[in-house]
Amino acid sequence: MPKNVLENAYSLIISSAVKRVVAGFRDNRKFLKYPLLSMIKMAFFKAPWNMRLKDGSQKSIKDYNEFFRERFKYLHKDSYLDDASGSYIIKRNKDGKLVKLKLLNNGDIFRAFVNEDYSWLPVNGQIVLDVGCSIGDSSIFSAMEGAEKVYAYEPFPYSFQMAKYNVEQNGYGNVIEIINEGVGKSGEISIDPNFISTNSSKLLAHTSPNGLKVRVKSLNEIVEKIGSSTIVMKMDCEGCEYDAILKESCETLRRFSYIQMEYHHGYLNIKRKLEQCGFKVEYTKPIYMKGRDTSSSVLLYGYIKAARV
Repeated sequence: MPKNVLENAYSLIISSAVKRVVAGFRDNRKFLKYPLLSMIKMAFFKAPWNMRLKDGSQKSIKDYNEFFRERFKYLHKDSYLDDASGSYIIKRNKDGKLVKLKLLNNGDIFRAFVNEDYSWLPVNGQIVLDVGCSIGDSSIFSAMEGAEKVYAYEPFPYSFQMAKYNVEQNGYGNVIEIINEGVGKSGEISIDPNFISTNSSKLLAHTSPNGLKVRVKSLNEIVEKIGSSTIVMKMDCEGCEYDAILKESCETLRRFSYIQMEYHHGYLNIKRKLEQCGFKVEYTKPIYMKGRDTSSSVLLYGYIKAARV
């Protein structure tokens, strides 16, 4: 491999790692009294970690999930745990509406209801395809924004059940259809039904020969079932985007008017494919990270937004 290619790759990894540390420090200093010390503990020492919060109290954190859950609760005082349902009640920044979500340590509630990153997608009155809906948070966001119908695909049985529960308790069962299937190369996969999936769990890393049979469908199969020629798609499926997008025809991809996705192993091939199919594409520069899911490989992840022209 040419020396300059290795140097560029090394520079990218170092640059993105530094950006990630800086971003983490900026968020954590609102939550922790000694954010840098706490971040060093999390990076180099096994949990549990003893941390001093901004208000001076001491907290023992057992894992990453608890850390992010506690940070969310600390920074968003309007949110609280409803003992009756076991769900967190989250107040939307945009309009003050309340959202009930069970299993706060999964899904991507920060993007959906704190940063409201999906507000870029024009879902009002539209058909929405949510690939990798996890606990249903992004699907519920689309329904709250006025989507006519949301088809939400989640292959992991554990997250699928949580998504069904969350959709029903928020009153969107008539708008959101939760489907226990994967998206990518058409086929079938066996998944351990007892595996407790997180928002970074990869489908192929958690197969089980005696597990639950879960169907995997191509985008073409899905859009043919939906029938509409104007579909808005959100995709966050921990790597399935490459099979789903790169192996699909432009005819199928152009059934989508807008696409917002998280990429996990680089953006270039997906960007080229979408541009070849007549999309205007924007993307964020990749960030280097190691997935918290023990099966995850080193990732260069970021976000893509595409609009059909």
